[in-house]
This record gives sequence, structure tokens and C-alpha cells, in this order.
Amino acid sequence: MIGVSLPFRRLTGEQDTPFADIDAFLKKLKNEGVCSIELRAVAPGTDPDSVFDVVQKIRNSGMRITVHGSIKSQETAVSDIFDPLTKVLSYFVGDELIITVHPTVYDNVAILKSVSDYITENNLPVRIALENNRFMPDGERGDCIGFVLSIVNSVNRDNVGICFDMGHYYYNSLIDSPDDEKVLPPKEFLRKVIHTHIHALGTGNSTHFPFNSDTALPLKEYLDALAHNYFGVYNIELEHRRFAELYNDEEAWLESVDAVKKAMPFCGSFYDKIRATFNNNLKKASQVLKDDKDAFSLVYSSSYIVNTNGKRFGVDLAFRTAGKLSGCYSLLEDYFGSLDFMLVTHAHVDHFERQTAEALKDSDIKWIIPEFMLKTALDYGIAEEKIIVSKVGEKILIDDMEILPFEGKHFRLSNGQGIESMGYYVTSKKSPSMLFLGDVRDYTPGNISIDGDVDYLFSHVWLGDNVAGSDTLVGDFPEKFVNYMASFKPKNIVLAHLYESGRSRNNMWKICHATALSELFYAEYPQIKVHIPLTGDIVTF
Repeated sequence: MIGVSLPFRRLTGEQDTPFADIDAFLKKLKNEGVCSIELRAVAPGTDPDSVFDVVQKIRNSGMRITVHGSIKSQETAVSDIFDPLTKVLSYFVGDELIITVHPTVYDNVAILKSVSDYITENNLPVRIALENNRFMPDGERGDCIGFVLSIVNSVNRDNVGICFDMGHYYYNSLIDSPDDEKVLPPKEFLRKVIHTHIHALGTGNSTHFPFNSDTALPLKEYLDALAHNYFGVYNIELEHRRFAELYNDEEAWLESVDAVKKAMPFCGSFYDKIRATFNNNLKKASQVLKDDKDAFSLVYSSSYIVNTNGKRFGVDLAFRTAGKLSGCYSLLEDYFGSLDFMLVTHAHVDHFERQTAEALKDSDIKWIIPEFMLKTALDYGIAEEKIIVSKVGEKILIDDMEILPFEGKHFRLSNGQGIESMGYYVTSKKSPSMLFLGDVRDYTPGNISIDGDVDYLFSHVWLGDNVAGSDTLVGDFPEKFVNYMASFKPKNIVLAHLYESGRSRNNMWKICHATALSELFYAEYPQIKVHIPLTGDIVTF
């Protein structure tokens, strides 16, 4: 998501704006793909009514909001940040507001802990981002990266992270590392980044310049360093007064937007799509529980819900980073609280996660949990009386549905890496038989033995580590995958595990891989019908 910082006092009309018509300019930014506006800066004591008016203007333009706040003193930190926002905080329920602040000369750890406590006590949808600057709080030049990281680590709260100011970091890199101007911040710093300020260096290494042939910043290197672990706004922060005599005002912003779009990693646009479509797709998927017909739907990359034989059950409902991007957890009770039971295969967060368990733990769902995951399930808040412990070879009966747990094959043959897992064979007299393998990393024929027909085999695409960046099939894993899945003699096969957010491009399986595999199935095993559902799709048995 691309954002732009705009001067708050110009948005209110208190200062002359560099734009002829601010409303027309907001529309132009929106048309160019800008989805967020940062109010820079909302100073302590700002009239809440003026903040309300500006927020309304931006919301009416169809864009989201972040805030650059400031702190006058340690004693007034909470009121400095939140008093101006009193009339707009309710707008962010179900969403999130990022507020960026600078380090101060005071006790920054104590300040941020008090702000964090206020956020938690008042259940505010807010996170605070501490920004690195060109100078330390006392005015001495220095790389603020380590200083900011140490503060955030000491605070150690989920609602406190880092704003990576790329221009400020680059300014110090040119001085401190002249032989390697593309040096990157440490990975620990990058992992804690929840917001960005992006600007180039111009005349005399002045910061907050736009992007063009006269200015400099290793933009692509910085964005790639954040890549798939970053879920926030790519926020452009220009300072009009520094380049007003050099560049056309509107063009400076629009050229910078274009530069960020061109440098954006694959995951940037992918995450925007998730934000825009995921909750609607969940709603579509949940419809399978309301219809009378026997069917299943894909809820997420490798999560399913099934309606058959009068029973409604889920398999590995977990949303990982898609949940962070969409805020879907508040919807889960309404959409999936009617499930009779939930099958869980293993403890990886894309198959079993705390947020989903907490969202559904008060429902009447029975959780079928592998015995090696019982402690985790209890830690996630699932009541013991709602848990059915699954053990290899011991059948579980739910009315006339029979569930046979078997040992999963999640360990790689090459190096033994993996995790203990469980698969399930689900049968009944009135339903198609279903084989849920979970994640498989060992495609040795015969390593799982099923005594019975398989009407639907649910398989997860995995063709080796770090090879998914190629949009064509490589190596011998595709053939192994196809032959292994075909060995169960399924009538139908479901190819899932695609487009899982939070994965790097080299590890994200996509529709091109599944389509290529389907062609192999049709060539070698034409009797097998292949299904490639995406999130929200419903397949009728």
C-alpha cells in the first residue's frame, strides 16, 4: 500500500498549500494508486475538531490514514498524542491506526510503555512507530538505528514498533559507510518495522527530496530488504519547502509515487489485493455452511470447510499474515462458529494459530487435535472438554462419520527438517470419502496406507525449497508429486496451498504451478479430475 505524507496545517487551510486544489490533488493521488495519507504532523494541543475535519476529507476521498504525532514531555506524552485524536479514534475500530513519533531527550522506554498501557487499557486500534532520524535526540549526528531498536526491544510490546525512515538512514550511510552506500539495517531492526518514511537525498544531501534523475536513494534495495515480512504502508514523506524552487510541486509527489510503484516488491501489490478482497472471499466461502448441498470451500491457502452428511467441519482454519492484513478474526465466530468439529493436522501457524483458536473457542466446535499438540491447544484457550485427542490408527466416530488419523509426512527426506503432523481419512455412508494429507514433504510411494476408496484427495502443492520463484516447474519434484498423489487412486484431487501470504516469492506456490501440475495429471492419469480452488471458491461434491 502506497501512502503520502501531507502537511496537516495545509490540509486544514492554515498554511498556503503547494497544490492549487487540495481536494483535486487527493483525487489525483488516489487515481495514481495512493491508498493512505499521513497527517504530518498533528502537534500536541491541536484542536480535535480540525483533526476531525481533515480525517473526514481524506476518508471521503477513499483513502486510509496514518498520523505523525509528537511528544512535548515525558509527563504529557499520552495526552500529547491522543487528545487531538479524541473525535476520530472510533473510525479505526476493526482497522488500525499507525502513529509515528520521534525519540525524545527523555526516558523513551518509560514514555512508550505509558503510551502502550494507555492503548491497551482503552482497547484502542493503535500501534506506535518509533522513527530513526539523522540525529540523536540531543542534536548530535549519528545513526539512530541502534538507538531506536534498543528502545523498542526494551519496551517489548506488540503495539510498539519501528518507523524506518529510509532517507535519514541513507544520509548517515553515506557518511559512515562511503564504500558501501547500499548497506542495510540489521535484520532485527527490519523485522520490527511497522511503518515507513520514504524520501530521496537532493542538493547537498538534503533529505525529503522527491525521486527523479537528480536525487538518490537505494530504494529497491531498501524495499526488498523489508519485502514479505512487511505489511504496512510504503509512505512517501517529502518536504515541499526544500525543493520548491527546483521542481514542480504536484509532479514531485506524482513522480515519487511512480518510483515507489516501480520499486515495489511482488508482495506489496499482493498484500494490497488481500486487504481489498480477503474478507469478502471469507464471506463467500462461509456460504457453504448455509446451503443444503454437499460441498466444500477453500477458506485460505490450505484451510477448508466442508458440509456433507449433515455435518459441517473445518480443516486447519488459520490465516497467518492474511489475518493481520484483513483483520478477519472478528468475523470468524459469525462465519464459522456453527462448525460441528475442526480437524487440525500440525502446529505450523498456517494450519493452527492462536488468533483463530481464540476467535472460535467460545463456540460449540469440537476440536480434533493430535496428541502431540494438546498442550498448544490448551495454551491457545481451547477448553479441554471441547478437545478430542487424535491418535494414529484410532478411529474417531462422530455420529455416522468415521475419522481415521494417520501419521503425516512433513519431514524432508533430504535433511530431516520438518514437524510432527497428522492426516485424516474421513468416510461415511452418505458422503464421498475424503483424504486430508496435510503438508507432505516425503513423496516416497507407500509411506501412507489407506484401506478404502478416495473420492477426494486434498493435496498441498510443494515442489522443493526456494524454487517457486520460477513460474514453470523445475526439477524432479513435480513428477514425484503427481505419481505420489495418484498412488492413492483418487477420483478427484484438490490442489491447494497457493498464494499463502508471508512467504517470499521463491516459496510461494501460485496458480501457474498448480495449472502445470494439472496438465501432468491429465497426461499421466486422465481418470483423475483436478480442482484448483482459490479462497472463497465452493466445489460441489
